Amino acid sequence: MGEFLLLMAQERAREAGVEASLITREGDVREQIKAAAVEESVDLVVLGRPTDESSRFKLEALRAFAAEIEEETGISAVIP
Repeated sequence: MGEFLLLMAQERAREAGVEASLITREGDVREQIKAAAVEESVDLVVLGRPTDESSRFKLEALRAFAAEIEEETGISAVIP
């Protein structure tokens, strides 16, 4: 299911004129996001906004994680 959603996001990006590549990894989500961002030499990490209370991250925790990404990697992180 996760890979299907990534493929849909990639297609939407392509339609908007943005090139996007897919990466799937296993392990601690926080550490894997930071590691992938560094390894892929990205300029920006975009984190999805939580939609409801059942989301893994609450908005304040996600903001703290975005700051953690920036502090530890030097890569900008945003929550649209």
